Amino acid sequence: MFKFLERQRYRTHVLGSLYAVLYLYPRGRDKIVKDYPGVRGAIKSNFADGTKPQPAALVIAGSILANVIESLSLDQRALISGQVERLDMRQLRAMMKDVMAGKSLPKEITFGTIMLGNAIMMARTYVEGKEVEQSDYDMFASEVFGALAGKSSDERSRERIVTTLEEIVPLPKLTEGDEGPLLPRERGSSDLPPLSGTEVKVKLVTTATGIALLSEEDGRQITERRTLTQEDLQKVPPGLDVYRFVNLRARSGEIYSCIIAGKDAEVFGNMRAFWWSLARGAVHHTDWTARITRMTPTALARVHASARHMWDTAINEARSIANMRDLIMPLRNVHFEVINKLRSDTTNEADRLGLDIALAMILATQSEDDKLEAHAYRSFKRFLWQVGEEPIEFQRYEAA
Repeated sequence: MFKFLERQRYRTHVLGSLYAVLYLYPRGRDKIVKDYPGVRGAIKSNFADGTKPQPAALVIAGSILANVIESLSLDQRALISGQVERLDMRQLRAMMKDVMAGKSLPKEITFGTIMLGNAIMMARTYVEGKEVEQSDYDMFASEVFGALAGKSSDERSRERIVTTLEEIVPLPKLTEGDEGPLLPRERGSSDLPPLSGTEVKVKLVTTATGIALLSEEDGRQITERRTLTQEDLQKVPPGLDVYRFVNLRARSGEIYSCIIAGKDAEVFGNMRAFWWSLARGAVHHTDWTARITRMTPTALARVHASARHMWDTAINEARSIANMRDLIMPLRNVHFEVINKLRSDTTNEADRLGLDIALAMILATQSEDDKLEAHAYRSFKRFLWQVGEEPIEFQRYEAA
């Protein structure tokens, strides 16, 4: 009984703080829990974790505000962002009094600006009153201002991870013996755009008509057209920890499919689908690593030299980028194994990063996916080519 009453008091306290931050929620504060049923679960989870009410409310408020902002157009976000940055607290408090008195806002000020301004003001009040930590406010602000800047939930989360890592563990630095100055970190996102293939964690379920693939995320059956046969699926061993279904619609128009099974990544189906998955993972991981690594101009020059040398060597052996795109599977594997051997043998971090970049670009070129190749080119061209040296085969990606 006591626990129940304690939980109810906690819920009331969280909702009170949440309503204060979201005082101007567009549909009215009484609709917040109805519009976002997950609030109840979040409160229960925070209570179980021992989180204080105000920090819990601030995290929930940031998530809701980000969701509201994501429903706005880019022009609306830009307008609100500019107005919020120019607001001072005295001006905001005066406008809040007018809103509560039922008076009209100045025509040039949007309701979204006042809503966010009030939320930010209340959040700052919690910090000043020592009811929340600065880190709680920073998480709230990263959701609100990140959403205004058009960043996805994943991007906002990743930026918070980077910030936390920088505070706890220094992120990678390449200096090559010279201690600075460090070049600015690359801006933008390493998130992959929509590609010509899909990769989904699945469960293999035996049905009356054969083996079906069900998405682990939502339990839905995978029904997209694929080349995996029932004979292929029957060869997949049961009881492994993970199964990934890969389906590639290649630039040729052909479809290639496979299952990658278990920690050892055993492939059942077409190896071209597996190679696309390998390329996708290499591009994403290497782009992320390159973006978070700070380096001096000397280190950047060494990364460039290593990447460019390996790229030129691979293209010369293939005789052209067009041939690289069409290499048969055994020859693709030769480049992969040679570069990995060089990578494991080197003790220089700049050389290793250069080899990783070259390998990711080579794999993307072999992926049979123009979208992945374009993303890799835009991500890695600063490490591979000086301005004006970019291969003509990739120039079409500049204007896209």
